[in-house]
Amino acid sequence: MVQDEKSHFNGDYATGAAHHSRLEFYDFGNGNDGSSAFAKAKIIQASEQNAYPGTSINRTLAMLELPGVNHPVIIDLVKIVADKDHQYDLPLYFQGQILQKNPGFQQEETMMPLGSDNGYQHLWKVSSTTASEDPTVFSWLDQQKFYTATIASSAGDELILARLGANDPENNLRQQPVLIQRKKGMSNAIFAMAIEAHGSYDPVSEFSTGAYAGIENMEVVLNTDEYIVVNLQPRSGDAYLLMVTLKDHGKSTMHNLTIKELNYQWTGPFWYGEQKKK
Repeated sequence: MVQDEKSHFNGDYATGAAHHSRLEFYDFGNGNDGSSAFAKAKIIQASEQNAYPGTSINRTLAMLELPGVNHPVIIDLVKIVADKDHQYDLPLYFQGQILQKNPGFQQEETMMPLGSDNGYQHLWKVSSTTASEDPTVFSWLDQQKFYTATIASSAGDELILARLGANDPENNLRQQPVLIQRKKGMSNAIFAMAIEAHGSYDPVSEFSTGAYAGIENMEVVLNTDEYIVVNLQPRSGDAYLLMVTLKDHGKSTMHNLTIKELNYQWTGPFWYGEQKKK
């Protein structure tokens, strides 16, 4: 995550070397209570207080197994709390051929660098659009494998397609594309994304299998100082919830949340399982 187009620690190596992110919790087991009611999950969370003055960054990564989805799903949650408004960019670098993206991307008639410093001067701005409240779905094909990022975007988010190679007189920058989700004019923000590697394509037979992602929808249903809750809806089957704590990560701590008028109680820093029905 990049704030105001500036490098972490203002690009100073000595300052960065003097600080490190704090590990909040991790669990690489098969469920936080060992019961069959929990789908399998591997999860880790860390926080960073020094990359930008007055800004706290919390990041959670989880690898989940969902019934009906025959491949792992990676969940990336970035929570930002700052003392004043900023611009936040979260880049997703990828390789390969774009297959699907949100409608409305406007191609730049004349490509210009995305910025003037801190690496932005080396990115060509290719196209952009404004996100709606619907999830952003972005898929590509690389080395005969399909990839899909499902992003829980918010209305007003800017989506930017850019490419490395600007201001490169030696022509030795790798020509790599990137999708950037940008949030402007806010102090607190959350980024939530599901990434899947799925299926395959045979260029000889021109036949593909598993070309579509297993996740149909992703939504942040709760975002507070203490919790993040995301809803994952597979293409088939019931929805699942991932709940993570941001404050008290004790393995014996009891938590109690009401989501869509239904109560959830659990012990430990996270809960993952099927969404309850009324």
